[in-house]
Amino acid sequence: MNKAATLELKGKKILIVDDCSPLNEVISKFCRLWGAEACLAVNADEMVKKSREEHPDLILLHLHTAGMANFDKCREVKLAHKPDVAILLTSSDHFELKNAVFKEPELFDDYLPKPYHINQFYEKA
Repeated sequence: MNKAATLELKGKKILIVDDCSPLNEVISKFCRLWGAEACLAVNADEMVKKSREEHPDLILLHLHTAGMANFDKCREVKLAHKPDVAILLTSSDHFELKNAVFKEPELFDDYLPKPYHINQFYEKA
């Protein structure tokens, strides 16, 4: 593990928004290993609530999370925290993922196609 990169994540807050609980737990464990604090949300409403409470530095957001149909919740989060929060969008549908980031560049800072290796997430974070 790159020590310099670990220092960059140390003390950061990462909000993981995905309805896949096992994946959330794995990512959370790695975040803690890297010195970051992880918090979880399973839908768009919970993302908004947790972002207000936790003030994350990064949101790892699955594109097909419940309540994400039109990205209004992302706009709400970005308006409340901009430019302090980065949103990293994930999905297994690579075309849809790239399309969302292309169409909404002000909302999404980057994307990470699923499946991904934990090191790929680490590099994007």
